[in-house]
Amino acid sequence: MRATWLTWRIHRFEIVFALAVGALLAVSAWVIAEQIRALGLADAVCWPRTEDGDYATAACGQMMEAFWPLEDQSGLVRVGLNVLPVLIGIILGVPVVGRELELRTAGFSWALTASRSRWLVARLVPMALVGVVALGVLALAGRYLFDAIWLGRYGPELTEVATEGAALVLRGLAAFGVGLLLGALVGRTMPALLIGVAVMAAWGLLVVPQAQAQLTPTRTVWVDEGGWRDGVGWLAYTDQGGTFDVSRPGLPGEPGMRIEEQALYESIDAQVRATCGEAPEYGDEDGPGSPEYQAWARCAEPIQAAGEASLSRWNKVVPRSAWPDFSFLDMGMSLVVGLVTLALTFVVVARRRPE
Repeated sequence: MRATWLTWRIHRFEIVFALAVGALLAVSAWVIAEQIRALGLADAVCWPRTEDGDYATAACGQMMEAFWPLEDQSGLVRVGLNVLPVLIGIILGVPVVGRELELRTAGFSWALTASRSRWLVARLVPMALVGVVALGVLALAGRYLFDAIWLGRYGPELTEVATEGAALVLRGLAAFGVGLLLGALVGRTMPALLIGVAVMAAWGLLVVPQAQAQLTPTRTVWVDEGGWRDGVGWLAYTDQGGTFDVSRPGLPGEPGMRIEEQALYESIDAQVRATCGEAPEYGDEDGPGSPEYQAWARCAEPIQAAGEASLSRWNKVVPRSAWPDFSFLDMGMSLVVGLVTLALTFVVVARRRPE
């Protein structure tokens, strides 16, 4: 109890910041999610959409018109869910050791305790518990928000894998471990904070995408470009899409023979010229075309339609069903970072000479 009270006295600003901003962002997410749920999409049958892109009913179209502005508003909350857990972790972790070293009270504190490890445990556990509470609230809010957004057949991207659930909590605790270690190494609060932000930014922008790239090839599926009409959400697109002749076999795993569009249309144009001749002048731009052009078009259209009949455009995507796999990947990486930085902090504190 004494350690908890001392932690509050020393770190009350960080504790209040973590709990306050976490609660504010969670309330914002909850409000937007409730507004989306109130539209009635959960009970509506709005998919598949028509060839023209219209929803199944006029009522669905009205609901989706109201959905998109709310989804835009959720963008700011989603940015917060990406950034705030890391900030909370670093802000709570850095001063645990760093402030004692900065104020030059570490030597006195260590002299009064049986071991530095016991001192560190007494200092970090209350701060870690505050972090778990703040991060847990954000994790639940993120899950609630994304469940609501999915009602509009729209979801997060792979860059947002740590913005809800256990992945968010572990990413925040990994940042806590990084801040804890940097505070012990640097011995100055502000420099350690800045370095911690830079390290976690590099982690999220460079390291995590590279790890996801290793997993992506085993989680992708081929979908027809018209699949969006069914309302199936994708997490990411790859650059392997293209035009295929599905009536002819292609490479293993591909939906058909891959067709180079430029070569295809050059071939169709050659057939049209050989059969129908060169296209005559269209004539009046506001009219249906000259009689000669209309006659040529009646000849050319069946040839063009036959050439394109078996073709379709396909995309290789990461489906929504792969979200748990990427979430577990992120959780595993965050857990390793958190445990390693925690262990290293004990080593640094045990060997650190107080100033």
